[in-house]
Amino acid sequence: MLSEIEEEIRDWLYRAKLDEDSADKLLSGDHPIVETALFHCQQLSEKVLKAYLTYRGTQFGRTHDLVALVGLCESLDPSFSGLIPNASDLSQYAVRFRYPTDEPAPSSADAWLRLEWARQIKAFVLSRLPSTVQP
Repeated sequence: MLSEIEEEIRDWLYRAKLDEDSADKLLSGDHPIVETALFHCQQLSEKVLKAYLTYRGTQFGRTHDLVALVGLCESLDPSFSGLIPNASDLSQYAVRFRYPTDEPAPSSADAWLRLEWARQIKAFVLSRLPSTVQP
């Protein structure tokens, strides 16, 4: 039987997987929905980072700032510093296209790249979590 903390970590990871699958589906096919896919890339990254912080018993508050979350993770494990460049880029998509804007969306190819970055963050975090919480 899993502990309450392990259940919470699994829930974060489950929700991250939903975001990953959503981004993938939104970018697939003839009419990709790039703006919404980018939001899900950010959310995937945010949720796996929060899963790690939950595992380590670290409070993170209500934030969508991936750089701040990576900073908290880095204070526990310095190897997280390598995630900062991609986290910095992905962080903007928490709100960038969620409201009306004249700014054009990135290309579908750029969005696929961001999904790959989010998947790299996920893989990095999963490699630091115990097997009991792995999806």
